[in-house]
Parts: sequence; C-alpha cells; structure tokens
Amino acid sequence: MAATSINNIVDSMSFSTPDIVRLKFLNINYNVFKELFQKVGQKMLDTSPRNRKFEIDADNTPTIKFLHEWISGKYGNKGFLISGKIGCGKTFFVKIIVEIFKALRKTEFYFITARNFNRDYSEKGFKYYSQRPLLIDEFGRNENKLKTYGNDETPFIDMMLEKYENNSIIIATSNYKIETLEEFYGQLLADRFKEMLVYHIMKGDTRRK
Repeated sequence: MAATSINNIVDSMSFSTPDIVRLKFLNINYNVFKELFQKVGQKMLDTSPRNRKFEIDADNTPTIKFLHEWISGKYGNKGFLISGKIGCGKTFFVKIIVEIFKALRKTEFYFITARNFNRDYSEKGFKYYSQRPLLIDEFGRNENKLKTYGNDETPFIDMMLEKYENNSIIIATSNYKIETLEEFYGQLLADRFKEMLVYHIMKGDTRRK
C-alpha cells in the first residue's frame, strides 16, 4: 500500500473527543488576592455561629499562595486536592475559593461529602454529579461499593472515571495522605489522579476550640 493511500485513510478518520470544561481563571495580583481571600473568609466566619477571627499565619500562608497559583491558571484545567490534619482549615479555605469563583466568574461548584455520596447518589442519580464542577469534602471516606438489587455498584469510582473522561473539574479535601488515597481507590483511579488533580498539603494542627 502506497504512503499516499495510508495518508488518505488516516485523513478520512474522525475521532470524537469530549468537550473540555474549562474554568475562566483570574488575572489577579497575589496581594490583592490575599486581601480578597481574607475578607471573604472573615465574612463567612461573621455569618457563622462560631463568629471567630480569620487569622493568616505561617501555617496557612503557603496554602493561600497555592490557591492563588491555581486560580491564576498556573495548573491549567486541573483541579486540586488539599490534604492535612483534621481541623486545620482545609474545607474552610476551599469554600472561600468557591465563593470567589461564584462571585467573579459565575461558576458554581456543587458541594458533596464523600462519606454521604452513596446515599445522595441513590436520590439524585449519576449524571447530577458527573456533569457538574464538584467540591468533594472528606475525600477517601466514601464506601467504594453500593448494593443495588443484590448487585455491587461502584458509583463514586464510576463518577470519578466519568469526570476524568469529560475533563470535568474536581476540587477536594482529605485528612489522608496521597499514598493512602491512591491505595484506597486502586491503580485504575490513582493513575488518573495525576492528570486530574494537583496535590497540596496544608500545614498546621486543628484550629477548633
């Protein structure tokens, strides 16, 4: 077969690829972002029952810098996973970044807790989660299997694989180390995490009093 024939065959082929759900990142100076982050965080605390002061210190400053890099588009269309000790502020920080995106980019992340996912999945169905930008709290605390009419299903893993195929954004928090999560979810999903998520460890102990 001639080379021109091979080229014609290849040129005639059509491959479909999923639409990439891209976030519109922000072009924002770090100091401006830090001030915005602090004020949004304080407003959230002011309207909560705890009514605490939002403190920026040596432990959480690296995470603010990381979130500035992410929201500025340094990591492309990847989401992120912040891990750290219980109570260090992971979920609070991620909720701040979600509120900033919602206000400035009209992009809404849907909040789910991994440990309640199977229950919520049974109520809302698969596509509700697979087609939305997600904030997943307590990553690694979900049950990997769900019994449905005597059959084993793996809705959380299936949802993550679907989001990988669709290039759909996930941001998440976890109390577990990355190695523990990769072992928990298995090689099939762990290998895809490398393309889906930027890992960041948040310093510090619990801030709950």
